[in-house]
Amino acid sequence: MFDELDIWLPRAHLECDFRRAAKLDDMLEVCVYVGRVGGKSLRLNFEVRRKGDAEIIAEAHFVLVAVRRDTFETVPLPEELKNRLAPYTSTTSAEAGLQAR
Repeated sequence: MFDELDIWLPRAHLECDFRRAAKLDDMLEVCVYVGRVGGKSLRLNFEVRRKGDAEIIAEAHFVLVAVRRDTFETVPLPEELKNRLAPYTSTTSAEAGLQAR
């Protein structure tokens, strides 16, 4: 897809909050979803849990920025990318709290 759209999505921001400790042999599940799509950037949200447990042990988010592959100049997110990501977009109450900060 990046070849077709001629863009990259480098990380511009990364943040992680650790809520509980994980042990070395814990099996972890990581849920990733698109939290926000802007004009030139998007936010990926991550929730980490112990396998089979509902309690979140870590939360993170990345902000990715659309850039041209040859010059790294920022460009608008292609509509095709937004359409492909639409099924994976979700806003949670946790994200609303992070945005309010």
